[in-house]
Amino acid sequence: MSWVGLSIPKRHCRWSVRVVSPGHLETLGIPLVAGRNFDEFDRGDAPIRILINQSMAESWFPNEDPIGKRLIMARGNPDPQPMEIIGVIGDVKNEGIKEDVRSTFLFPLANPSFASGWRRHMTLYVRTNADPAAMIPTVREAVAEVDPALPVTKIKTLDTVVSATVAGPRFVTILLGLFAGLALLLAAIGIYGVVSYSVAQRTQELGVRMALGAGQGTILRLVMKQGVGLAVVGVLAGSAAAFLMTRLLSGILWGVSATDPLTFATVSLFLIVVAALATYVPAWRASRIDPMECLRQE
Repeated sequence: MSWVGLSIPKRHCRWSVRVVSPGHLETLGIPLVAGRNFDEFDRGDAPIRILINQSMAESWFPNEDPIGKRLIMARGNPDPQPMEIIGVIGDVKNEGIKEDVRSTFLFPLANPSFASGWRRHMTLYVRTNADPAAMIPTVREAVAEVDPALPVTKIKTLDTVVSATVAGPRFVTILLGLFAGLALLLAAIGIYGVVSYSVAQRTQELGVRMALGAGQGTILRLVMKQGVGLAVVGVLAGSAAAFLMTRLLSGILWGVSATDPLTFATVSLFLIVVAALATYVPAWRASRIDPMECLRQE
């Protein structure tokens, strides 16, 4: 079974107004938080029945039940009519994931005073369990049966619309991910090179330690402690710098804050593990130094 809904948007500077059919919520999967949905009987009688979104309900009616409340939009309206709130819906970002949630009014399409002036803005939503592309001829035929002169244009699936809105942030995220992976690789190579050089400079010292009775495990722990210690200091410094640069990243993030503690902790732990792995090889080599060769070099 398919649900069909009509939505006619109009954006304002402080809120959003949409004229919808009774099937709009079911079609797009928008939850009805409280009250009831529109029906075919919500026509031109007063008061005008409306739905509002949850953000508007929490902002305009804190600690109150908005159902049954009446509003009057008097500004710029010579003949304001009362509007009765019959339901509250979940918040929706109609213009993209980066949009701030606006206070939203939903008016019934069944009300002739709205439908007559908004028809040229209509968007038809169709929800189906079948392949959306296979439904296009069926939708065209259904519209033609109602009005053969009405063109059906700009047909898109919801996945296509969503992909278009996230294309820019997705590209930037992939690009940053590639650079981050390259930086991680260079960091691992750098750690390995620094620790290897440090071990080479301390060859005689390590040989003397082993000649005096230090075991391979002791040497391994000594070198690992040095390499991982430097990595921890670097991670702490990098985390502090990243925290200061979060404002530059907040514009391309969605679903996570720029200062998400779980992300910081996970990345820091991962870098420390990489540093430990990069340190192990020179530490293992140092633990197998022949003390007699070191003493002969001395």
